[in-house]
Amino acid sequence: MQLTATKTNLVNTLSIAARVASSSSAIQAAHGVLIDTEGTGVSISATDLNTSITLPLVTEAQEGAGRLLLPARLLLDIVKSCPAATVSIGVAADGQARIESGAASFDLRTLILGDFPQLPQPDAATASTLPLAPFVAAIDKVADSASRDETRPVLTGINVRVAGSSLRAVATDSYRLSVYRGTLETPAERDFHLTLPAPALQELAKLAKVAGDQQLTISQSGRNFVMQFASITLTTRTIDGQFPDPDALIPTDCDFSFSYPADTLAQTVKRISLLCQKNAPAVLTFNGIGLKCHAAAADVGSVEEILADVPHEGDPFTIGLNPDFLTAALSHYTGGNVEMRLISPLRPVVLTDSSGSLWQILMPIRINT
Repeated sequence: MQLTATKTNLVNTLSIAARVASSSSAIQAAHGVLIDTEGTGVSISATDLNTSITLPLVTEAQEGAGRLLLPARLLLDIVKSCPAATVSIGVAADGQARIESGAASFDLRTLILGDFPQLPQPDAATASTLPLAPFVAAIDKVADSASRDETRPVLTGINVRVAGSSLRAVATDSYRLSVYRGTLETPAERDFHLTLPAPALQELAKLAKVAGDQQLTISQSGRNFVMQFASITLTTRTIDGQFPDPDALIPTDCDFSFSYPADTLAQTVKRISLLCQKNAPAVLTFNGIGLKCHAAAADVGSVEEILADVPHEGDPFTIGLNPDFLTAALSHYTGGNVEMRLISPLRPVVLTDSSGSLWQILMPIRINT
């Protein structure tokens, strides 16, 4: 087999595959990218044994059919370094891969093809389609809140429920919770309610924004969830376990609330956070003259900024919040007002907006007084 592609196309395609390929598995084949010319056109595949991707490679020329398994990140680095605008990849007489570009040529040992796992395939019996854009929007709104702690696997996922034209996505790391409710322009052909790994769904969202497709085709193959769009197939294992019920976690009571431009409040918190060192909180104080945002670092200094146009009646109220979590939460209300609902200094803070589509909860940080 022999293929020739532009350096740009190869770098773009291999960069995506390398993000999915494993960097830690004991199985060497999981570190590789599979170049397959046996079907229609050329495809590139990679997997970390939990998530896998297959995407097309646009080529300038192709001869013969075959498959090559090569180290993903090394191949990407080689192609990036190639001196010419086109790159050829083929099989040399000794069975090694040969990469040629301009005056440069690389002979690269292949990985064992037989060790590359069989990737999950779409199941027509469970297949359905739904609009891609609202699905991606839901992922973008909640993914920040997914946990990175692998000791609690269910919290590293995003809980997605589709029922007809209703879409809900939920993520939490126990310190914050994000719940997004949206509507599909056309109802999904099949309902589902699953917890899926956040990194896989974030990869889907990243690719969908440049793919230009409008429809997402989904199906289940055993414990695998298969997503297809724009000639790309992305699969990921579903996560077992009981995901927290968001309706039971969102407080329904509220001592007081205020609405404020999210962008302005976010910029204020960013400035305050410059002195939030060693996990110190951003402190919000409502004292009758407005909202005082302040922070202090004993060995550095202190900062405060008063938003005088935030009304508050009643006793002074002070609460501490993680500045990074608060800034990330506010970023999802860009261009409009955010409503902040408060109960007590030790109870969760609720954020939402006039649409009510996105609800976020932030757990407070106890302040030493």
